[in-house]
Amino acid sequence: MENDDLYPSGHESHKINAPEPKKDAAKVFHNIESDNDTLEPQNFGPDSGTINANDPSELEYWANELQISSGELKATIILVSNKVSDIRKYLSV
Repeated sequence: MENDDLYPSGHESHKINAPEPKKDAAKVFHNIESDNDTLEPQNFGPDSGTINANDPSELEYWANELQISSGELKATIILVSNKVSDIRKYLSV
């Protein structure tokens, strides 16, 4: 159904006083910018936001960083989670 069928003949209210779009306007493409430089990398290393309790070097690093023993850190991971933010909140560091 076309717009002309909605109004009685001679009725002009459905027409817009706008210029016709250019025929080539639909063919204009814009380059999409890459956002790779704003995305966080996939791998942060030992500072990835989680602690791997099975990796002795990572466990030692975070135990020193949080100023607790490796055993206390393992216990905290079991009690809370392995997310650094959750562990910091639990320890109030």
